[in-house]
Amino acid sequence: MCTIGTVFDGQTIHTFKQCDLIPVTEFNEPQTRAGSNGVVSYTALTRGDGGGRLWAGSNSSGVSFVAADAYTTSANYYVTDEQTDALFAAYEKSISSFTTASAAADFLAGFYQDMGSGTAFPAPDISLLTGWADEAQTQPVSIFLEYMPRPFLHAPVRRIVRHAGHFASTNHFRIQPEAIHYPANHSTYLRLSRAELLLQQDPTHAGIMSVLPVRTLDLPRDRLSERGIPDPGYGAVLSGARCRTGLRIPGQRQPADQSVANL
Repeated sequence: MCTIGTVFDGQTIHTFKQCDLIPVTEFNEPQTRAGSNGVVSYTALTRGDGGGRLWAGSNSSGVSFVAADAYTTSANYYVTDEQTDALFAAYEKSISSFTTASAAADFLAGFYQDMGSGTAFPAPDISLLTGWADEAQTQPVSIFLEYMPRPFLHAPVRRIVRHAGHFASTNHFRIQPEAIHYPANHSTYLRLSRAELLLQQDPTHAGIMSVLPVRTLDLPRDRLSERGIPDPGYGAVLSGARCRTGLRIPGQRQPADQSVANL
């Protein structure tokens, strides 16, 4: 289960994600990788063996990415390992090869619909791209994507675009059909309510840190901060788009999924 979102805070866009997985999962140290197509470099947050699969990241042009699984009324979606690898490769390309959030979002929306081969990705997904809307870097933007494969009579990719304020999402659709119902998974609704309440009260970096886990490694200053209570999950804050880049990651392995009591 995930909580993702963004806050426009003064001269900085903060993009965040809390990642809670049921299996104990090894999260790798952040890596700085070479970019392409105008991107000098990007920071990749990955999990798993080898190079790992990217679950969040930010590049030298201020583009940041996070995503979340989409919980729907139907679980009958079969995704092959090859298709899953292609999705994570597209996630990474969205920050490795694009200098604006608008271009990155257009690329990912296109991937959902044809995967570069004319075949649509077979399962729902949720993602968020933030950064600059334009190459001239005049307008910051947050672009939230919800993807729902056909045959439902709807646009397969829908967007929520913000240029100010804040936005949060968890694992249920906000605008697409087939969102999981509250009785089937109330945690995703309660987590969203909590995140929105905290950010409405404090739409700043400090407000985000109230939403995210309590144990955090603050890079590049390399300071570990704890607030004295057990860590409920694994999160990151990516701050960019105004040439102020900061990265916050927890310094421990991912625990089991949160219970409702930890919401």
